[in-house]
Amino acid sequence: MKAREIQRKFIRQISNFDRFRCLMEYLPDVYFFVKNRKSQLMMGNRLFVMRCGLKNEMELVGKTDYELFPEDRVENYLKDDRYVMETGNEVVNRVELAPDRDGSLNWFITTKIPLYSAKGKIVGLAAIARDGQKTKAVFLPYFEITKAVQYIRENFEKPLNVKHLASLVNLSVRQFERRFHLAFKTSPAAYIAKVRVEAVCERLRNSSDKIAAIAQDIGFYDQSHMVKTFCKVMGVSPTTYRNKYL
Repeated sequence: MKAREIQRKFIRQISNFDRFRCLMEYLPDVYFFVKNRKSQLMMGNRLFVMRCGLKNEMELVGKTDYELFPEDRVENYLKDDRYVMETGNEVVNRVELAPDRDGSLNWFITTKIPLYSAKGKIVGLAAIARDGQKTKAVFLPYFEITKAVQYIRENFEKPLNVKHLASLVNLSVRQFERRFHLAFKTSPAAYIAKVRVEAVCERLRNSSDKIAAIAQDIGFYDQSHMVKTFCKVMGVSPTTYRNKYL
């Protein structure tokens, strides 16, 4: 019998999933939540409910990330949701910045796994996220360059250069690039491009501004540069992306 079949058979024997889920309430640095195929939240532990600014779990049920988190972060969350539920693969230890309730940025490490029905159909996902402030050993590479990363996110529309970013965290350019790649598995330049594309996505969804104007406001050389970068990161053109939200 295959491992997945053995696992499903075992899970079907659990008569009270809520008792199993209670374990998540005793992990002080873990946010736990479950979503259905529509990425609507179905459950969450007390820590996650509080992070969402809600009073109890029932206020959480049926809500989407768009109702709870900043829009510029939601597209990344949902992209991972779709990947897990469409492929059946897991997203393991995804490290990302997310805003705390006071608006400051904090590191979180997130893992998402698909949930199956008794018939083997993917019906949703379960996820845990760990707070970087409470698991500093895991996040040490990220903490070392946090000031530079936050500077990128707050000044992406301005000209940015690696030498200045490295100086913010008292590293040489070579040290900074090496540690940045260790943390993000990409270069500072590629990360900056991604941050700018996230900002473009927000403008495309929520304004009727011309693409050339958006490119200028967000820090690209020109419209052509923005379109090329956008297509590389998102897999579609800015126009195609905007049409999805009309």
